[in-house]
Amino acid sequence: MISRMMGVLSARRNSLQEKEKGFTLIELLVVIVIIGILAAIAVPVYLNVQGNAKDSAVQSDLTNAKTALISVQTTTGSLPASAINISTVVSPADGYTKSANTGVISYVATTSSFCIAAKSVTGEVFYVTDTSGVLKAPAGVIPTFVAPAANCSAPNFP
Repeated sequence: MISRMMGVLSARRNSLQEKEKGFTLIELLVVIVIIGILAAIAVPVYLNVQGNAKDSAVQSDLTNAKTALISVQTTTGSLPASAINISTVVSPADGYTKSANTGVISYVATTSSFCIAAKSVTGEVFYVTDTSGVLKAPAGVIPTFVAPAANCSAPNFP
């Protein structure tokens, strides 16, 4: 019984080796098309996730700048004068940090209000005021400062 089964298996193995030598051209083309479709879907999604991460870094940097500015205001008793680059009025000791994805963070102040704005490497503009969290400016528009409203304009971006 065992020798009979071994004979059948051996015959089957020999027939497979003789007939099936590899993949057909059609099978290879189907695999290549499937890989191409998956790549066409995955690459734009990946790029979008990267852009969102860069924008989130800018939003975090603006929050850090706001915290640092309030720290300076608390220490000195008044807001520093407006500056095209906020790093000239706050320092890391005040809690200010900035990532590589953030352009210049600019700052405008009145006697009791302020606005901080920054442009991401993706081209998006974000801003924060003393009374609001981080907001995204409408496409192609740098916000205008109207204290204490939730929109503002920091000095022009260099």
